[in-house]
Amino acid sequence: MKRLPVGIQTFRDIVQNDYLYVDKTEKIFDLVNNPKGVYFLSRPRRFGKSLLISTLNEIFEGEKELFKDLWIYKADYAWEKHPVVRIDFSKEKAENKDDLKGFILYQLKNIADKYGISLTRDKYYEAFDELLTQLSQINKVVVLIDEYDKPIIDNIENKELAIELREILKGFYTIIKACDEHIRFVLLTGVSKFSRAGVFSGLNNLKDISMNAGYSSLLGITRQEMVSCFKEHIDQFLESEGIDKSELIKKITYWYDGFCFSRSCEKVFNPFSMLLLFDNAEFSNYWFESATPSFLIKLIKGKDLDLSRLDGVKVDESAFSSYEIENLKVVPILFQTGYLTITGYDKERMEYTLAYPNFEVKNSMTECLAEAYSYVERELVHGYAWKLIDALREHDFELFFDTLRVFFADIPYDLHINREKYYQTIFYLIFSLIGLKVKALIKIAGLLKPAGTLIITVPAYSWLYGAHDKMLHHFRRYSKNTLNEIINYSDLKVLKSSYFNTLLFPLVILARLTDMLKNSDASIGYSTPNNIVNHLFYRVFSIETILLNKTNLPFGASIVAVCRKT
Repeated sequence: MKRLPVGIQTFRDIVQNDYLYVDKTEKIFDLVNNPKGVYFLSRPRRFGKSLLISTLNEIFEGEKELFKDLWIYKADYAWEKHPVVRIDFSKEKAENKDDLKGFILYQLKNIADKYGISLTRDKYYEAFDELLTQLSQINKVVVLIDEYDKPIIDNIENKELAIELREILKGFYTIIKACDEHIRFVLLTGVSKFSRAGVFSGLNNLKDISMNAGYSSLLGITRQEMVSCFKEHIDQFLESEGIDKSELIKKITYWYDGFCFSRSCEKVFNPFSMLLLFDNAEFSNYWFESATPSFLIKLIKGKDLDLSRLDGVKVDESAFSSYEIENLKVVPILFQTGYLTITGYDKERMEYTLAYPNFEVKNSMTECLAEAYSYVERELVHGYAWKLIDALREHDFELFFDTLRVFFADIPYDLHINREKYYQTIFYLIFSLIGLKVKALIKIAGLLKPAGTLIITVPAYSWLYGAHDKMLHHFRRYSKNTLNEIINYSDLKVLKSSYFNTLLFPLVILARLTDMLKNSDASIGYSTPNNIVNHLFYRVFSIETILLNKTNLPFGASIVAVCRKT
């Protein structure tokens, strides 16, 4: 059984020390086999970007024997040796513009020394130009930039400094375009994707492959790769978990799968969490705990975001290229940083559905938000959530409400907020946590006989949530994709999933809009309708029943799912 490369980002170390390596060289070949290419790839932190840069470094330095057991070794690739300019901005925490300029110049001079070149220019962009020009006398140059945006991200709360650093980086990256004749290959990686008017305004030949379906699994681990490459580790893990293999794979999928970076929605596991999972042989919030999203939490609170609409939010394509320091938008940043991912795409509307990728991210993020809004420390949020669950199980409502009051006790009275909405947000977060920890659908599935059938109906579209839902004790509304994801995480297979209450949908929308405009909690449907109206509803739903037997309805106020225990 091969050792796990926990914390190792150097390709040579992994290969020479016989660590486990998930072979991505077939997709890498598609990049490097082009005679010339200038690429950009955005992925969340700890997703393997640095290992990709290290792998490319070895390929372009002609180190073929390092790849002896990998796909690319037998491919029709020339293995021509090129000078490589490799800069990792994660090495520097720039606190001012001089720090950044000095770091760039220091890196360029180190690379020049490696190739026996003396740089005469003292300005960072002139030195970069000089280095590329001189290296091209050896061969066409390869430029590999890791964490291109880190100086900006490190200072994102200091907008004035972040903008200054952005302009320095813009001047640096512009040289790549100016020296195009000397270039063989360029790859820039990072977390954020600033618009072309920002960092990359001078680099208009850059090809963004961040959401290209052909490279959606270039980083991350697919389900097939997990089952085949980690087979021995899975078998070893089975002994401590005490469940069969299919159950363990479902549990791993529930915790760590779900990241998707293209319309095709090819899902991948987070590699950081996967390595630590098998190394420690226990489930934990490995990726989330590796960095606290404090800035994002502040941004969410500052923008007064409706958190109930976050899980299943709809966005158009422009949302993925609108990240600018001067106008930070929550949803695009949550996607780029990995806290939201693509769960669906509507071709007709050119519209994406975004949601939390998996249990680890959703549970941890909800706990963080609960801490931020209630001022209860996150370490205590987890325990209080379970205390609420235990109280409900024991029908101890006095304990339940005493525990619930804890989440509201420390909210400062001098906050300039809409108190009703603020308290609603806390309620939403608390009951979301309860739902995540109880995993009700998994428990219901356990009550079914083998091949037993379950029919589920839930209210649709989070933007319709209102007083009507509160009266009916709905804690949330769902999208069809979200409901299907929840079902698939259980021991259930979706046989049919469709919206319904379609014919009355325009009336439902009209009623909700009326309530919003009036700022009223009064909504239709609170009183029992008379026989004529009841008969009319009966006829409407009878028609929909006929339609549902033949097809799936594209929209509606509710969702129905028929599922079977696998």
